[in-house]
Amino acid sequence: MLVDTGAAISLIHEKQLSNMQHKPVAPCSLKEVHTANSGFISLLGIVKLTVRINHLDTYVNAYVTPDLICPMILGRDWIQQYYVNINFYTNRIYLHNSLASTPLLPIPRHESVIMTLSHSIVIPPFHQKFVYGYVPIKSLDDALFTPNIALQPARMVLLPHSLLHIRDSRGVISIINNTCHSKLIQCNTPLGFISSSTTTADLNVISTSLMNSPDFSSSSLYLYCHVLIVVFVFLLN
Repeated sequence: MLVDTGAAISLIHEKQLSNMQHKPVAPCSLKEVHTANSGFISLLGIVKLTVRINHLDTYVNAYVTPDLICPMILGRDWIQQYYVNINFYTNRIYLHNSLASTPLLPIPRHESVIMTLSHSIVIPPFHQKFVYGYVPIKSLDDALFTPNIALQPARMVLLPHSLLHIRDSRGVISIINNTCHSKLIQCNTPLGFISSSTTTADLNVISTSLMNSPDFSSSSLYLYCHVLIVVFVFLLN
């Protein structure tokens, strides 16, 4: 489960919900929401859930969707309602002035592999492109992309840290051209590093379903900053 300070609403994947006993899913007037990567998440309805943090039961109205990359996201609606404080020094999140707390997941240590650009691209001025990168890994869920810091000043482009899935040795990342000139990036350019996901980072969540969008290759530039936190919690009936 993710606690996402950049998400205005809370969401749950329909598959996760199907494995739980829960109250009936109610229809909602909101049919889709925009993501930070200029994509869309479709909404099937809304359901009231109980989320237990140690001894404290909290409640959230979560939108049901088939498009999440993770089982559930607790957004700012839940964060603000329960006065959630994320403390990186203690590696815990606290609710209601420390009435309850839970640790963040420990950060795994795994060797990184290099991701290279699958094909040459040209990024127009002030645009963002979602591209395929190649890695020597057949499949990996919740992979963390860490950008090649040498590439950014050399090409004058931005590559955000991202959380993605690797399928058939490929994953989707975004590259941003925030200049007034087009930028060419050659095939096989080292884009960055792929490793098993850490638990505290400034991340973009990128789904390969974006590749099917007609606006996949290029979009006007909008920048977002948010924090995704993976935590231990319990979903109750």
